[in-house]
Amino acid sequence: MTEKVLVHACCAPCSTVPVPALREQGFDVATFFFNPNIHPYTEFRNRLTSMQQFVKDMGVTGFFYTGYPLEKFLSVQLSRPETRCEACYELRLTAAAIKAKEESIRLFSTTLLVSPYQKHDLIRDVGTTVQGATGVKFLYFDWRPRWRDTRRIAREEGFYLQKYCGCIFSEKERYLGARGGTAGGAGRPREPRADGSAETGI
Repeated sequence: MTEKVLVHACCAPCSTVPVPALREQGFDVATFFFNPNIHPYTEFRNRLTSMQQFVKDMGVTGFFYTGYPLEKFLSVQLSRPETRCEACYELRLTAAAIKAKEESIRLFSTTLLVSPYQKHDLIRDVGTTVQGATGVKFLYFDWRPRWRDTRRIAREEGFYLQKYCGCIFSEKERYLGARGGTAGGAGRPREPRADGSAETGI
């Protein structure tokens, strides 16, 4: 019997490699879009719509949390300014594990693991902690070598490509970094595109 895995999906572009890769390994893949970190709401809608199109194109089961609990997210972030990325991972991975349990799925992972701009050791630690708390096994993969493939595929398929991780703090640091300020935490450097322009990572 094929093992099912629920993959927390941060966006369509970052799903273009992990979902097919898991399928190739024999998993029955379902995705879960839960990202209250995304700001502003128009950005959230763009990523949600793009993910809905990805699920349709791929023919996979997709679960979507379409609410927008920005206040809860900001409350958590402001209470943990020094560990806000960890708090964000905890919020999203816990929601994914709980959803997996509701759907009788024993495994979960996240598309965040394809990005070289995310904190992989921290994601793995948080995933392991969530596993212990929920009983749903966290699967860690390092898909970073195929990061550029996600950008290429997204452009070919016409998926919306964002320029920052999503949260308002990351957006602030993106601009501070671009202006020569000190960007920390989730701030992202610009990545050259094939056409010579620049793209920020997530």
